[in-house]
Amino acid sequence: MYFVTNRAIRNGKNLKMLGNKPSGEGPNDLRLCEATKSKNKWNIKLIENEATDAMIAEIAKLEKANGTQSSHNGEKKYSSWYVAKKLYFMLKSKKNKKENLVFFVHGFNNNVEDMLNRAHNFSVKYGVEVIPFSWPANGGGVKGSLSYKSDKRDALASLGALDRCLEKITGYLSEFNQEFLSQLRLDLAQNGARSEADAMKLYDRLVGRGCPFTVNLVCHSMGNYLFKHLLKSGSYHGDRLMFDNVILVAADTNNKEHKSWVDKINCRRRIYVTINEDDKALRLSRVKGGEEQQARLGHFPHYLDSSRAKYIDFTDQAQVKNSHAYFEGDSLKNLKVKKFFKEALNGKRAEVGLYYNPESNMYRFSR
Repeated sequence: MYFVTNRAIRNGKNLKMLGNKPSGEGPNDLRLCEATKSKNKWNIKLIENEATDAMIAEIAKLEKANGTQSSHNGEKKYSSWYVAKKLYFMLKSKKNKKENLVFFVHGFNNNVEDMLNRAHNFSVKYGVEVIPFSWPANGGGVKGSLSYKSDKRDALASLGALDRCLEKITGYLSEFNQEFLSQLRLDLAQNGARSEADAMKLYDRLVGRGCPFTVNLVCHSMGNYLFKHLLKSGSYHGDRLMFDNVILVAADTNNKEHKSWVDKINCRRRIYVTINEDDKALRLSRVKGGEEQQARLGHFPHYLDSSRAKYIDFTDQAQVKNSHAYFEGDSLKNLKVKKFFKEALNGKRAEVGLYYNPESNMYRFSR
């Protein structure tokens, strides 16, 4: 599994390599890491910023195997390009069991191990390839309400890093699409379609080989706070179509006026906002530090007025109870809950089959 982080890099191995504070080069500094799991332990390798000759040669081999005519001789490439290309061809492969891509922004008080375990769970339970964005969300080592406040500060400090990450993803998707279109024109010319009708049939067939997977975004808990402030900032680079589905799970951000930022989200298919009125973590977040905090979007069933979002009510569903992360654990014993997340994370219409209540503007799993 590859992941992106703006955490400080420090002396140490594996999980100890990444710190609890933003990078010393500045909070916008991004690094790519590769994580592998062996005997329930995570091994982490830091990837150098610039792609090596071996990386470039590996991609050239994959391009040739996929019928792409490209030459990278003498070109300077970055490791982000290498990872993006590798994932692109892997997801296109019919041999691959993971059909779609999920970009995951985790929440409050998550260290690197928590983030990796959660992303691994997404991969195993829902059959998706996951790229997490790991920001320093464990309070710099402090605990309790101080940790919560520290995480909020780190979330705001990480806006630029998340923006750069989304900009990279958008850029590579656009680049690969242009490469595909160029190859498509070449294939059309070589096949020599005899008529316009033949050309259109051939075009439709070849387009199906272009990008047969979806790209979806999941923000959990305070990850939504980070995404919200990025959307409201003037620097956001993710306004182009990048994601198919956007799933805002247990959002630890104000319910009040959420329409102002949720309606700015640009996606091809659906925006889902999940709600559990019994969410223990969101109830606690309202009283952090003794300050009165407004109702949280992920647990408040009123003023659900976004014109873009579909609100999904998990309250009182079997096995969900007071869970804050009802996409994992005992909640998945409820097959309807598991089915919803599997469809949503794979870019499908996950609300199909649910019951819509126009009075609350929410979908429920049963009447």
